[in-house]
Amino acid sequence: MVEIDGRAGGSILRVATGISTCLHIPIKVTHIREERENPGIQPQHLAGLQAIALVSGGVLEGAHIGSTEVKYIPGRNWKKEVEISIPTAGSISLALQPVLVSASCLPYPLKVEVSGGATFGKWAPPLPYWQYVAFPLFHRFHYKGEAEILRHGFYPVGGGRVKVYLEPLTFTEELDFRERGEIRCFRILSVVSETLRKRKVGERMAEMAEKKLRQFSYIPIFSRIEYVEADSPGCGILVLAECEKSILGADGIGELGKPAEKVASEAVEVLLQDLRSDSACDRFFSDQILPFLALFGGVIRVPRITAHIRILLPVLEQLVSCHFSVHFPYISCKKER
Repeated sequence: MVEIDGRAGGSILRVATGISTCLHIPIKVTHIREERENPGIQPQHLAGLQAIALVSGGVLEGAHIGSTEVKYIPGRNWKKEVEISIPTAGSISLALQPVLVSASCLPYPLKVEVSGGATFGKWAPPLPYWQYVAFPLFHRFHYKGEAEILRHGFYPVGGGRVKVYLEPLTFTEELDFRERGEIRCFRILSVVSETLRKRKVGERMAEMAEKKLRQFSYIPIFSRIEYVEADSPGCGILVLAECEKSILGADGIGELGKPAEKVASEAVEVLLQDLRSDSACDRFFSDQILPFLALFGGVIRVPRITAHIRILLPVLEQLVSCHFSVHFPYISCKKER
């Protein structure tokens, strides 16, 4: 059993259990999130742990809210369908991450249904990011995934409903995310609860995002505004740049007292920062691709070395027979023979 120090953040727990399932390595994660203000396992972490155990037929010990230590022994009794329940407004994206990693190595497709949780949440990519950025990029290395949002969820109630369909990898080769090519167009997606329609929150976010993008370039911009039924008021925006060889995205989420224009402006600024770096992927996808870079090898060009990257590289080297090299802006990984 491999023992992993999880004090630096929940990403260690999510990635470690996903890799553990792929490689069938029992793990013990200790000191879980002890460096955070609310240490231990939170609802979205628990939902992800329970889901990954269902996927493999594995055994969990110590998995409960507030726990700072958990043991996970992956099984081989693979399921084709699993359900995840998140009783809070915890991030659906975070709950799904270990499943997304493990499903790439399963022997057949996997269907996941999520009830509860937030489709837009702080400190995590929203579900539309997976739909329009991450899944299309995963498809480049033959990992097919689709997400259907049946109901959006916002803080503080959550109440989202999502279906995800994942197909295992049929062909593996070293990953190469070094070039993005020219920007072809920008896309803006504003998602707003119906209760905020009279305040034109969707229009205000979209207009500010388009204004900021126009200051950067006269590349075509396509905008969509969705007013949705939700259990609590909320809003979020996704802005993305479709390029010849890649897609880069950034998002913003509404908060009480925060103007819609500021939500959009901040999201666009993050996207433009990553575009100016000439990176092949955005800062969020840089984190999401790391487990697959460890499993299959390759090289990526990133806009910055994030805290998540620093945290995850030693954990991945501990679990996978691989070696990472960081020569900014490139991160490469070689499989050990």
